[in-house]
This record gives sequence, structure tokens and C-alpha cells, in this order.
Amino acid sequence: MTWIGLTNYTALLNDALFMKAFGITVAFTAAAILGKLIIGLTMAAVLNQEYLPAKNIFRGIMFLPWAVPAVVTAYVWRFLFARRDRSTAPLPSSA
Repeated sequence: MTWIGLTNYTALLNDALFMKAFGITVAFTAAAILGKLIIGLTMAAVLNQEYLPAKNIFRGIMFLPWAVPAVVTAYVWRFLFARRDRSTAPLPSSA
């Protein structure tokens, strides 16, 4: 077996197709982050206005995408570890 060092990385960085794909990936990532930042700051500024009717309802709706996955995960784990008879238990019980 021979030591090739960083030869594979050098070949990769000299490959035009890889560099094009890398450039597209960086541009897509930057656009996605910038778009989410702009949308998030705009929504935060709008929800911080005093004259907005039902402001707390909109804030609650904005909070749901953060809270729902944790609640669903808790219910799934509760289901998985619930004591049931052996015919319906997804995991073998130790009893």
C-alpha cells in the first residue's frame, strides 16, 4: 500500500465539474439562508407592531412549527414504551 497524501483532494479541486457543483451548492445555500433571514426578520417586525389585531394568535401560529415535533416525539416514545399485552407491543417487554 502506498501513501498518496492529499492527491485525491488535489484532483477533486482541479476537476471543473466538481467546482461547478460546489459553486451551485454554495449559491443555493447562501440564497436559502438569506431568504429565511429576510422572511424571519420581516415577520418578526410585523408581529412586533402595536396595531396588529390578534397579535398573540399569530405569534402562537408562528410557535407551532417549533413545538409540534417535540410533542409528537414525546407521544411516539410514550407509545413505544407503553405496557400492553404481547400481541400488540411493538417492542418485546421484559415482564
